[in-house]
Amino acid sequence: MTKNEIIKALRQLSEDMQEVGAAIDYYYGFNPLAAHGAEMIGAGIIAGEWADEMEKENAIEAEA
Repeated sequence: MTKNEIIKALRQLSEDMQEVGAAIDYYYGFNPLAAHGAEMIGAGIIAGEWADEMEKENAIEAEA
């Protein structure tokens, strides 16, 4: 797997985690399990941030 493939996979993972997290939150409502939806959304956001950081690092390396 290349660096760009990792970034692409992280972005897809981020989108999937946020989508599934939102569905959990919606369908479980006030059930304590709904908290896992919010946690999953947060983890998805973090995965997206990692992809952003890796993309910036790749740009810096390309300039050097």
